[in-house]
Amino acid sequence: MNYLIREANKNDYNSISSLVKEVHDLHVAARPIDYKNCENPLSEEEYYEMLGNNRYKIFVVAVNNSIIGYTTLKIYEIKNHPILHDKIRMHMEDLCVTKDFRRMGIGKALYQKTLEYCKEKNIDKLELNVWGFNKEAISFYKSLGMKEKFIKFESNQ
Repeated sequence: MNYLIREANKNDYNSISSLVKEVHDLHVAARPIDYKNCENPLSEEEYYEMLGNNRYKIFVVAVNNSIIGYTTLKIYEIKNHPILHDKIRMHMEDLCVTKDFRRMGIGKALYQKTLEYCKEKNIDKLELNVWGFNKEAISFYKSLGMKEKFIKFESNQ
């Protein structure tokens, strides 16, 4: 299958918004105590702010001019912290490939594009968070060689 990975632009909002909704609905179903059901979890204003902020980068995957996946990245910098070493890290805020195009190597290609972008920016650490319920995503990231960094617990009183 032929696909193109490119930087997102203003014209991609509706497509990315639909994919964000797909991810959000997964979270609402699994964690209704945390996530509210809403029609539009990514506002146009928030999207345009990310596009204009050099700490963010959004890549999309297009097949025949239709966006079927995306990743949102954010650069974090720690400087002069009293207990932590100075570092710059990339955080993968989201990665989504729509259901019909999963298990075709597209997510892996987005991940590789992310690693290339990190290298271009001289960032040697990529981090992300995954909910414990999302076994498919956990398996995916482990298959890419990512390692578990920490585990977060909760107790509902």
